[in-house]
Amino acid sequence: MNKRIAHYMYTSIDPSHYTSLALRVVLGMTMLVCVYTSVKYLPLVYVSLVSNLGPLLTAVFSYFYLGKGLGKLDSGVLLCSFGGVVLLILGTANDKEGPTQNLSGLYLILPIITLLAQPVIGATQSILLR
Repeated sequence: MNKRIAHYMYTSIDPSHYTSLALRVVLGMTMLVCVYTSVKYLPLVYVSLVSNLGPLLTAVFSYFYLGKGLGKLDSGVLLCSFGGVVLLILGTANDKEGPTQNLSGLYLILPIITLLAQPVIGATQSILLR
């Protein structure tokens, strides 16, 4: 591979895939910024729970963008998992631990936006792999 690095890195890639590859790289970098921003300012339990909504959004996006339907069992499992995530987030909303106790609501707008963007970006990346 060392002797043919240019072939593996550039020339073997179909030029029609350049746009989707570039978009995937930009989305990956944006998602990392969102994760690090969320982890810095919000409790880890929120970041973890919202990040785990990625499979649910991937299924929803695949239905709308790719026309791939879900079976009844898959839909039921995804709805149960979404309900569990919502229940856990609402159950931990009264906790006063974590780095948010010293920040006012105005300073939390950007971290909350980045928190909500994580599963959307992750689902978009998964759809782009198709």
